[in-house]
Amino acid sequence: MRKNADLAALALSWISVACVVFIGAATLIDVVGRYFNHPLYGAFEMIQMAMIFLIFTALPAVTLKREHVTVDLVQGGLPERLKHIALTLVGLIGAIVCGFYALQVWARAEYLQMIGETTQNLVLPVYPFVMVIAVMWVVTALCFVVLLVEDARRIFADTGEI
Repeated sequence: MRKNADLAALALSWISVACVVFIGAATLIDVVGRYFNHPLYGAFEMIQMAMIFLIFTALPAVTLKREHVTVDLVQGGLPERLKHIALTLVGLIGAIVCGFYALQVWARAEYLQMIGETTQNLVLPVYPFVMVIAVMWVVTALCFVVLLVEDARRIFADTGEI
């Protein structure tokens, strides 16, 4: 399970890298084009939509690698077993919260599709980008489940008792 999750996170990381390159190139073309009175049409919207892909394709990889910003107030002095219990609970809460976000964002995407919301200049439908956000929340929730299973296994790794 972890191997598949790592491969998916790697693929999503490469999408994030491609988005960074695209954002840089679009910005460069737009800025240089302004000097010649030919800015890149819709550059702001393209960059905005690429940022959606950048942020939300990076989220599962960051989650799987446990690279979120964290505050360690209690765990420093806890025994290993209790740390893994706490991490298991964090994984459970993270999976539930991400799943809830996915449902809410998907409902918003359906609403945007229903009303026909588009971007201002390029007239791109907005709902597919919002659906990408919802799908990435689901993938992030699955990453939390992978971490939850790993931490739950570590609870009983030594002696089988708490």
